[in-house]
Amino acid sequence: MLRIPTWGGGELTIKATDYVDSFVPINFIDDGQYAIRASLSIYNNIKLNEGNLNGAVLDINLSNYLEFIDNTLDSSNFVFAWDIPSSISIDSVNYINATSAQLHIAYDGTDFDNNVTLYIDIAQNELNICQGASTNSIDIEAVVEVPKYIYPDDPTKDALFGFDIDTDNEKVATLARNGIYIHEKDVNGEYQQVQKIVPSEENNISADDASISIDGEYLIYGDGIFWAGEDGNGLEGKVYIYKMDVHGLYQLEQEIVASGLSSSAHFGASVDLSDDLLIVGAYNDDDHKGAAYLYQLNVDSGDFEQKERLTRPDGKEMDWFGYDVAIDGDYFVVGSMSFPIVGDDKEELGAGFAYYYNYLSDSLEFMAELKASDLSSLSDHFGISVDISSDHIIVGTYHKGAYLFKREFDTASENGKLAPTEDEDFGHQVSILYSDLIKYIALGESGSWNMLSTKGFTFVQGSSTNQKNIIKTNAEDGLSKSVSVDENFAYFSMPYNEDKKVYHHGAVMVAEHGQSYNLDVEDTIAYINGTRDLIDVELDVTVVFDAEISQINSEVNITIVAGEYSMDGGSTWTSSYTTIYTTQSIKIRHTSSVDYSTSAFTTLNVGTQSAIFTSTTLAEVVEAEGTVTVGDLMWEDTAHVRGGENNVTWNQADTYCKGLELASYYNWRLPHHNYEEEINELGTIMTDSNDTATGEDRVINEPFVLITANDDI
Repeated sequence: MLRIPTWGGGELTIKATDYVDSFVPINFIDDGQYAIRASLSIYNNIKLNEGNLNGAVLDINLSNYLEFIDNTLDSSNFVFAWDIPSSISIDSVNYINATSAQLHIAYDGTDFDNNVTLYIDIAQNELNICQGASTNSIDIEAVVEVPKYIYPDDPTKDALFGFDIDTDNEKVATLARNGIYIHEKDVNGEYQQVQKIVPSEENNISADDASISIDGEYLIYGDGIFWAGEDGNGLEGKVYIYKMDVHGLYQLEQEIVASGLSSSAHFGASVDLSDDLLIVGAYNDDDHKGAAYLYQLNVDSGDFEQKERLTRPDGKEMDWFGYDVAIDGDYFVVGSMSFPIVGDDKEELGAGFAYYYNYLSDSLEFMAELKASDLSSLSDHFGISVDISSDHIIVGTYHKGAYLFKREFDTASENGKLAPTEDEDFGHQVSILYSDLIKYIALGESGSWNMLSTKGFTFVQGSSTNQKNIIKTNAEDGLSKSVSVDENFAYFSMPYNEDKKVYHHGAVMVAEHGQSYNLDVEDTIAYINGTRDLIDVELDVTVVFDAEISQINSEVNITIVAGEYSMDGGSTWTSSYTTIYTTQSIKIRHTSSVDYSTSAFTTLNVGTQSAIFTSTTLAEVVEAEGTVTVGDLMWEDTAHVRGGENNVTWNQADTYCKGLELASYYNWRLPHHNYEEEINELGTIMTDSNDTATGEDRVINEPFVLITANDDI
């Protein structure tokens, strides 16, 4: 017995005496040549990835009698039939006809690092059958983003470029053992080195107790291990003040050594500048209790003058008050991370402190002692890092995350915590910027005292935004020893980076907000950007193309066919094989053809990707009847004036040119005054041919020829 209760499915019942009935389902939806089909494809047959996913259009086509019941399609009845990121959704559905529709995809930009397989389930109430239908699958390719990097122009062994960084309006100041580097972003979004400062020719900068701050026209460098020599006991520390000159370069203006510093005070191990106020930490001053020094710019003398010396009330040995400092406007924070001494737990200190002050109307005011509400162990080192922006304060810990505080009238209270998950460990470095009701935060991984960190974290928090992104790299780079943040990017130091094949030369990673970067994921698919086609090139000349290779983080091969390349700005050229494994500017060159209207080709191969660079020579100027061609100039080979009474004015001749059609050209004109050589070569004599005057009374008394604007003349 065959029973078909509804169209699209059925059931066959086999009956036999003394036997239990046997049921065989028959599925007309999925089986057989008349099966019901719903196919899914990508509009225009493009390959979907994170870059083109938002706004992408998917085509749904029904076949084998399957149809939509009407022209009103509800997007809620079209759902993804696979576990895909929540950042991908169906924005709308457009009815095309009874068997066709289009889905518009929305993607909020949240990064995903694994490819996505996508199916669509169509609900039964949109179809002319008794059940829903599922489409085939399509793939969405994850893009492994590669951040930008900042490198010194002179990568140096063991320089540790990046052990401290600070930013101001996309200008980046970076400390290295061999100097202070200033980079600025160019019109192409790349960071170019504009200055290198070497504070002392005698000593390298310390990688442990030095700091940098940049704000407006001032740059502050703190040397926490400066040895005062006969005037001190050693390692007191020193601060250098640099001011920008009219050429945009920083020049040394002032050196500060606070009076009364104890031995190994490490004055300058932390510094921060905002407008006319400078805060300097000396975390080991006064038997390791620590102190902070507040300076203000005297606009008359141009010097920063000490206004206050701050200490922790009832300070104790190893408080390390001033281990980190931060200032914004007239408000500043001093961290006191309280390093424990064996046998002295100092339970009353809890997990450490941060102290909040203001300096208004030339008066210091203590506002609040900041503590972590849920920490009690000194090993948490609350206060190891601090930052402030507007009314918002962030205080880091050694491995328990970061705590947010907000100013309320004359105090501040905790209003949030950024807590790491089980496999995360951040808070050792913090940076915050509050702008337009959004908090931009960068956090460095804590690691351990003798281990290199491998992760950095960014947070973007607002009334309707709460993003967290993770930057992962390998341990050899030492990621996030220092961090800084602005409205668009987070900056992570990588002092042990060796991208330039120099041991521990260092780098700074620039990570865009909202992007996760996993540099442990191998990405060898290069993006080759640059001008690839040049036209109207002279014959038999060297042609140079500028390009950039990006979007890779693993080693790839470079080869070139029919040309040469340079990776040092054109100083040296080669056609030999080499390898690269990070973003690289490159020049390509070849010789143009010796023939007119002919192209020369050079192929640059980067891993699996190739780019062809083409130069095409200019077209040959063919001499037409009634014309004479000299170089790039075409002349009319007819004498119109023989002298005597038939003289014409310059304007009359100009009118003649504008109405002339000859050799398929309409843009004829009179010779310019600077074409004397061409005129003489033709033996054409023109009165005052070198004179720029072209008045109405100018008269041509001798034969003349006309010149076309052919070939951009």
